[in-house]
Amino acid sequence: MLRYTCQVLGTGADGSTPCLLASVERVPLYGKKEEKVATVMARYLFNVGEGVARFAQEHGVKLPGIKKAFLCGTAADDAAGLPGLYLSLSSLGAPSLQLFGPRGVATLASATTELLQRRFPEVTAVPLELDADESSACFELEDDHFDIRAGVFDASRSATARHKRARDARTQARPLALYHCRAKHGDRPSFLVVSCPSPAYIAALAAHPLFKEGATYIFHLAPTATVTCAAYAPLLAKSLGRHVVVNDGGRCQPPFAEDKPLQRDLLYLLGTGSAAPSKSRGCSGLLLKLAARSGSSSTKTGGGDAAAAPPLSLLMDAGEGTYGHLCRQFGAAGALAQLRALDAIWISHKHADHMTGLWRLLCLRAGCSGGAAEEGGSGGAALPPLPVIAPETVLRWLTACASVSPGHVAAEPLRFRDARAAALHSAYELRSVNATFDDARAADAARKRHCTAGEALRVARRMGARAAVLTHFSQRYPRVPALAEGQSAAVAFDGMVVELAAAARLREVTALVCRVLTEGKERRGREGAPLEGGGGKGGGGDVSEGEAEASEPCCH
Repeated sequence: MLRYTCQVLGTGADGSTPCLLASVERVPLYGKKEEKVATVMARYLFNVGEGVARFAQEHGVKLPGIKKAFLCGTAADDAAGLPGLYLSLSSLGAPSLQLFGPRGVATLASATTELLQRRFPEVTAVPLELDADESSACFELEDDHFDIRAGVFDASRSATARHKRARDARTQARPLALYHCRAKHGDRPSFLVVSCPSPAYIAALAAHPLFKEGATYIFHLAPTATVTCAAYAPLLAKSLGRHVVVNDGGRCQPPFAEDKPLQRDLLYLLGTGSAAPSKSRGCSGLLLKLAARSGSSSTKTGGGDAAAAPPLSLLMDAGEGTYGHLCRQFGAAGALAQLRALDAIWISHKHADHMTGLWRLLCLRAGCSGGAAEEGGSGGAALPPLPVIAPETVLRWLTACASVSPGHVAAEPLRFRDARAAALHSAYELRSVNATFDDARAADAARKRHCTAGEALRVARRMGARAAVLTHFSQRYPRVPALAEGQSAAVAFDGMVVELAAAARLREVTALVCRVLTEGKERRGREGAPLEGGGGKGGGGDVSEGEAEASEPCCH
């Protein structure tokens, strides 16, 4: 017997993006219920937003079963998780992946392949292109388990849009795709996946033949601001099937309020893992915020007068899920405020766990102001350009992504004409150092060109640091890495905040932090809950129960 299921992996809450996973499983007809083990025949992914690989790990989804992925659009919200998906499939030995989507999908596929330099999976992009005179079209896609039809529509070419040229000039709507899937066996259930990122697309979506046809379940991947507007209500009222809205209705609250204006120098450790994200540690990201200096205070190291300096906000590395970390740290509105306040982003090197969250961050910042209102921007004055210091490979990838999505990225050399970089020289001698492996794995560290904890601490000592925070841990250490006897350093965790003035006192609380993290793991194990936070914010709910919750955990 074949069983067809749909599972919501992300909704947009906590900085995630809407994502749907459909599975075909073979279930034995005979035997006790508890002994029936389902065999995965195929999996299908609809949209590949940030955190897909992490969600799959939390809910026991076997990624090699994904042979086809379908993008509803080519914006960062639709496709920013592609590098993470590629890497996960590559590490698990998946041979191939078909990637379907509207115009621009081939550009995204080739840019991601060039960035990661992996032989597998072999990715085949299948663009769903409109002819020059078409505003919508339908395509039939071959598959063993579903009759799949894809629809494409371009809101800027619709009849409604042609009567509103002024709006079109600002909107610059991009083509979107919707997918209708009907099972080939059994009762032949069906489902329809639609995306509507803003009200500008509602009329074109409602007029598309595939939407009018309906399905057993209709999944609406659309933000709350869109589905709650008056123009969207008729779409949800149509008796075309059971409507399931997958959006960002659930919002997290910041764990604490930041000083306004900022009076302290703070370091936020957003993500503290390496390679791929785990249930407890996300990819690399640090946010340094330095308060303004009047010029009359004296430094704590040199004793002379400090130069006047404005407040500084610097993001160092931006692995996949960095925006989600900002949301959990500051709340949804606060995360956007942090993006607006950024003075620069610095990417240390081109490894994926240090930079694949960059595309979405830049798109969201562009939408904070200056973007068209129909695309989610405020329509106000544009923010000044944000300097991004990164390897050339990263900039090429960003430029390719920007060519098929809203937002503007321009790669050009920068000339520093002032001494503002001097503000980065804080009076507090704190060093955040990468300690990927413990000392027992020195050979692994050398082969992968990463530091052990001991090597990282020796570097901090040579730099004259009064305190060190170890971060960027291998995911083989889900909570607390093993430190050798005599090693004394603070162990970072996602969401950790360090006041630089108090950095020298970190050693006093290191033992307590390690004890809390270790005991938390053991307590969850005794209670029968997932060891590493799989129970936070739900997610992965069965569609028959109508659940659509976010599943990315929050570790504070």
